Order: sequence, then C-alpha cells, then structure tokens
Amino acid sequence: MLSLVLFAAAAPEFLEPETLDMEAPEVRDREGDPVVGGADTAASRWPGVAAVFLGREVGCTGTLIAPRVVLTAAHCAADITGVALGASDLGGLRAEYRALRVVSHPRWARTYDVALVILDRDATEEPAVIAQDCVTEEAVQAGAPVDIVGYGAVDKWGNQYLGQLQAGRTSIIDPECTALERGCAEEVSPGGELSAGGGGVDACFGDSGGPIYVQRQGRRYLAGVTSRAFDDARLPCSEGGIYVRADAVIDWIEAEAGIDLPAPVCTEAAQEEEPALTTLNYEVGLCGIRDGSAGLLFLGLGAGLATRRRRMLA
Repeated sequence: MLSLVLFAAAAPEFLEPETLDMEAPEVRDREGDPVVGGADTAASRWPGVAAVFLGREVGCTGTLIAPRVVLTAAHCAADITGVALGASDLGGLRAEYRALRVVSHPRWARTYDVALVILDRDATEEPAVIAQDCVTEEAVQAGAPVDIVGYGAVDKWGNQYLGQLQAGRTSIIDPECTALERGCAEEVSPGGELSAGGGGVDACFGDSGGPIYVQRQGRRYLAGVTSRAFDDARLPCSEGGIYVRADAVIDWIEAEAGIDLPAPVCTEAAQEEEPALTTLNYEVGLCGIRDGSAGLLFLGLGAGLATRRRRMLA
C-alpha cells in the first residue's frame, strides 16, 4: 500500500511559469498482473481527462469542463500546480497548463469532495458536458453502465502503476448514495453522490478526481467525480466506491468560476444529429479504493494521500 500523509484542502503555493517545466513522474514497469477491471486506452477517446500535477508529479486525475476549468477532487487540492490534457502515457509528461487558482467546495470532507482548477489559458481539448436533466433521468440509474477513467494503480492492492491512462466499464450501484453505513456523506444524501463499481472493476490510487461517464443516445456525459472507497471495503482497490455527482455541484461551479455550463440536448431530433460514440468493451478494469479507517482514505498517485474516511484516487 502507498505511504499516506494527512492532506488538507488549502490554496497551493504555485510555481512560477518558468519552473513548470516539470520532471516526469516516476512510472512503474509493465511487469506483473494485468489491469484490474480496465485496460490501457487512447487519450483521444477521453479528450477532456486531465493529469493533475501535485507539485512536480502527477498525483490525481481530473476532467476539463470549460476551456479554463478542470474539475477534480478537493482532497487533491492543496498541492495542485498544473495539469496536462490528452495524455495516454505519463512517461516524460509535463504540465501544459498552470493552475492560477484552486477552489475547494466548502466543508468538502463532509459534503462534496470536489475542487476547481482555474487554468492560465484556454485548453484546446473539448470540455465534457455534465449529465443532468434527461441524461440523469435515463442514464444515472441503478445498474446503468458507466466508464471510469484515470491514471491510477491497476491492482487490487494499489501498488502497481503502468503509467498509462486506464478505462474500465462497470455499473452504478446506488445513484443517490443512500447507504450511510457504507460511507455516503450524510449531509448530501440522497442525491449528492452515487456509488459504482466492484467485482474487480474500480478506481484506485491516482484516479482521485477523475471522471465517471454515462452515455445517452451515442453521447458521453460526465456523471461523477472519483472520491473514495466504501467504508467496509476489505481491499485497497477493486470493491467499488463513491463518486460526487457532477450535477449536484453545477450551481457552485458556475458561481465560483463565473461561467455558464452547457446542458445536454434532450430533444430526440437534436440527439440524432450527433455522431454516435464507439462502445468500449473491457475484459479487465481499474482498481478500487478503500477506506476502512476512522477517516476518508483518498488515493494519490505520486504520493499516497489520506484524510478521514474517504479514499483518494489519484
């Protein structure tokens, strides 16, 4: 298991632009067990996925939701310095965009484990559209398929890193996250979070803040943000976990970032004009996160991070 350090969501001390020529994160070799519940994937399939730098190393994952805004986990926020977008391989990766400002959701450890990274310039990748309205009604339901994407560990113990963007397909367990005994946040339940994964398909250390996607009529939407493992999980990764629902924090995002986020197009005619996405099939998947201690266990890639009961997947 990764070494853990207590980590508070505070405004990071940013590097000057000339120092953002960051060293590549340490990447483990490809020997060992196959990916748990997922597989290597091309970044072109997930253009808005962000490699989030904590200091000089990639430590979390995020999602571009506006040209200058990345959504990630609040338990990653204290050390965020920048992000890279559109990367399949972490080898030699450098931060493309500097983090001008990082804003964590108020009382995030008890409410919404999310943070915004405001970038120094517009990104060229296409931002993700947050699932809401017709998409949540149809696709954010118990048993619905979801795709988990991130740069994290790939084995059930959270020890093996391939340095590759990984994607795994699993399903939603509880779209409202009502199981308080398993770690759902009481202050925002029901409806502020969802639970998903298990059976060997899950997020893990290094996937924290990364996306969980749903599809409706050939289009992909951001349904959640990777937060933590279930309180009763027996393994560090693979048994499923808890995600902040992206639609639950739309108003907060728009207020903090000063933007208007696009909504899904819910008319049938408009949907038919959109190109269909290729359905991805996985034989193996991402690994999961676990908390089991008195606090939230959050999983970080570069340096394992821990706070409270939540798990950090970075």
